[in-house]
Order: sequence, then C-alpha cells, then structure tokens
Amino acid sequence: MPLVHVTLAEGTTSQDRRAQIGDAIHRALIEVANAPEDDRFQVITEVRPANLVYSPDFMGFDRNDDILVNLVEMPKENGSFGRGELSYPPAALSSNGL
Repeated sequence: MPLVHVTLAEGTTSQDRRAQIGDAIHRALIEVANAPEDDRFQVITEVRPANLVYSPDFMGFDRNDDILVNLVEMPKENGSFGRGELSYPPAALSSNGL
C-alpha cells in the first residue's frame, strides 16, 4: 500500500489542479510500481510558501518548486484498512507465500 503525501505551497493550485496531480501520481504508481487500481491513499496539504523549505541546488538541480511529493512504502503487514484489524497479518502472509 503506497501512501502518498503531497505538500503544495498555499494558493498555487486550484482544486482541479490538485485532483490532476493526485490522478497523475496514482496512474504512475499503477503503471510503474504495479499498484492495484483501487489502492489509492493520498494526503494533499497546502502550507504557507515560507514553510516549504528546500535546497534550491541539491544534487545539481536548479529548482524553485512549489510542490513536494513524498511516497512512503510500508510492508503489507503494517496496514489496516478497517476495524483496526491487520489486513495482512504476518501469519497470512507466510501461508500465502507473499
């Protein structure tokens, strides 16, 4: 289950643009990382531009970005999709060969 965090500089995108960003990230996860189509968990937040702190030239890139995307991949056995129960308990993972 990929959990995507997108942080945007406040006031730089419309609701439609935020939806497009989320859709594009989800499409990429399906096409590149083989994520199931219904495995979509995203948090999109806005912060004041002064609170989006980054190095403008880290690793030789020239950037003035107003968006930060953080993809957090966690082991299946750490996820719960409801009722506070593990969706993929460790015993079930080992018996299914996953």
